[in-house]
Amino acid sequence: MSGNPDSELEAAIDRLDRALGMAEGMVARRQAAAGAAADKETEKVQQFAALEARHGELKRAVAQGLRQLDEILAGLPK
Repeated sequence: MSGNPDSELEAAIDRLDRALGMAEGMVARRQAAAGAAADKETEKVQQFAALEARHGELKRAVAQGLRQLDEILAGLPK
């Protein structure tokens, strides 16, 4: 290295700065990907909860319909 020590130091600092920028970019992309995965998982959990609620509603409606049918059948002549 026969160049100016100051310019060599500046060049080394510039390389380190670029490397740091690349590393920060990689971390940011990984965090974004992890956040997207977490959002998708949250959406799945919410969809499952909605399906469970709908299942409960349908189960109650069917039970009520069967009770009404039993009452109708009980009132028919034998």
